[in-house]
Amino acid sequence: MLLKLFPDHYGTGLELRDNYLYVSTTTEVYRYPLHPEELIPTSDAELVISEFPEQRGHSSKGFAFDGDGHIYVNVGAPSNACMELARTKGSLGMRPCPQLERQASIWGF
Repeated sequence: MLLKLFPDHYGTGLELRDNYLYVSTTTEVYRYPLHPEELIPTSDAELVISEFPEQRGHSSKGFAFDGDGHIYVNVGAPSNACMELARTKGSLGMRPCPQLERQASIWGF
């Protein structure tokens, strides 16, 4: 069994693509070059995308690629249904929801 820890990047998403291992954290997406004959990355990570909002709830940054190589990253909302009082029974949703400016969406690059 091979085990590779990424101490600087606690990942929430992984994908192999075009000789790179892509890893997402709660605020960035990195990629590690994969070299022939290597089963795990030995090079330093390259920062691909940064400046995602920091938040506690729904902070994972899952991602996917399309057929043209564009990357799409899920940026969750820090609340449930844009509630006025987070996770409080009976709390109404805000209209308009201010979180929609930077969160609760899919970001494309």
